[in-house]
Amino acid sequence: MSNYKKRGRPFFSSIERIPVKQEEFETLIMYCDQQIVKQSTREKLVKAFTLLYNSGCRISEILKIDKNDILNIIKFSKFSLDNTTKTGRPRMVLISEKGVEAIREIFEMEICEETDDLSQTIFPGRRGKPLGVTGFTALINKHMKLALESDFYSSHSFRQGLISQLLNVDEGNVPASVVSALIGHSNLSTTLRYHRSTKIEQASALNLVR
Repeated sequence: MSNYKKRGRPFFSSIERIPVKQEEFETLIMYCDQQIVKQSTREKLVKAFTLLYNSGCRISEILKIDKNDILNIIKFSKFSLDNTTKTGRPRMVLISEKGVEAIREIFEMEICEETDDLSQTIFPGRRGKPLGVTGFTALINKHMKLALESDFYSSHSFRQGLISQLLNVDEGNVPASVVSALIGHSNLSTTLRYHRSTKIEQASALNLVR
């Protein structure tokens, strides 16, 4: 029997990530305020953590967000991703009221609709070049592990946290089909893989038949 899955990844080589929920998010923001890092790095971390937490997007997707997208979030509580993302098709990303307020607080003073080039990215790299997904992901993961004092967190923990909270019966209890459409999964089975049933759900299920 082969010990490898697709793309040469060995079995048991992955570890299960811990979802980022409100407590972890607040810890990350507090870490950014207290940690001694370059001002530009601190700003990128706060922006990234806030967008990842409130949108459920991937790193590759938030790196595509420009100033016009931020204005759409502030005005309409949503923005649109094009078909160059992982899903390969356009997708509307919705933001909650609390999420809009958090994003407004960070970006509103930075963007002038009358004078700015609204196509400009909100995550500029060196010498005007765009940030690379791999390098930025490594930066985010490094500081998440330091702030949360665990290797079980990564940038994908934000996406996992949103999906699991929406699905769990004692939190969101949102139908999986709605979550799948909201998060941008093409297959419902992908969404269901994020679900970690709680003890309350397990006990309720058992009580239905025994």
